[in-house]
Amino acid sequence: MTTYVRIYATEDGANAAVARLAKAGFRNSKIFLPSLSAGKESETVRSAVEAGTLPEEQTRICIRSLKEGHALVSTQAGFGRGKAALTVMERADTIGSEKLSRYMRDDPAPFSELLGLPVLSNVEPSTELLSSDWSLSSVFGLRLLTKNPAPFRSLLGLPVLSKPKRNWNRSFGLPLLSQKAAPFSSLFGIPTLTKTDKDWRTSFGVPLLMNNPAPLSSIFGLKTVIKD
Repeated sequence: MTTYVRIYATEDGANAAVARLAKAGFRNSKIFLPSLSAGKESETVRSAVEAGTLPEEQTRICIRSLKEGHALVSTQAGFGRGKAALTVMERADTIGSEKLSRYMRDDPAPFSELLGLPVLSNVEPSTELLSSDWSLSSVFGLRLLTKNPAPFRSLLGLPVLSKPKRNWNRSFGLPLLSQKAAPFSSLFGIPTLTKTDKDWRTSFGVPLLMNNPAPLSSIFGLKTVIKD
């Protein structure tokens, strides 16, 4: 529900607005007359704010209006009926409507109210952290750890697979591990290392090792940086 307020120049205008609201179906309207609240305007308005009849953000302007001799009318409208309520309230000599602060909805579930549906819960939300001992398993009374190696098969009544006693050193008649360092070379009779008597000091007539510490400088006749 949203509370709407309008200020009227005279008490007659306020009374007429309440009568029109009742005729339009708004029967929870409240009227605040300066003649009845003379000298206790602040108490009257603050009591209405605590009762939810007047919005708290409009406390100052309501007190000032009563002190100036103006009357107040407030009504509560459900979701989708606010415009209709304001249309009825503004058919009289309203004043200062532009000075009223914007309305804040005090209904936490407007769509549920529109469809006439009850809210799921009135319990206030909790932000308390769960203890370290809490777990989903504890909700269902289940242990976190089990000594059963196959709990689901046991639950369904299925036999647990037995541990094989077979030695898995061979498979289909072939050894899984080989003691030969080069099984493929042995299989095809290929030697792993080639023995040769050739002296590999030259290749294509070019010596592989040279006694000249600066061969390129010697080829182009360039002097080295140092003679040592």
